[in-house]
Amino acid sequence: MEKQGWKITAIIFMVLFFSFFSLTMWGLVITEQEASLERHCFYNVCGEYPDAYYMNKVCTCYDYGVLGDLVEVKTEVVE
Repeated sequence: MEKQGWKITAIIFMVLFFSFFSLTMWGLVITEQEASLERHCFYNVCGEYPDAYYMNKVCTCYDYGVLGDLVEVKTEVVE
């Protein structure tokens, strides 16, 4: 029985390693997709405005109003 213990431990560590690796790669892909959409919002959608805000695939562009405060100018869904 003791000779089989290392095999079970090795299988458990391999499963944990591949799970950790898969979740890490999935997280990196999701992060890069969000960063790409955020860059698209700032440079392509709101390029002519001084400030932009991106969250949950909604891009909101802001410009300075008459009193110098930020006013929402444009809102667009980015896909």
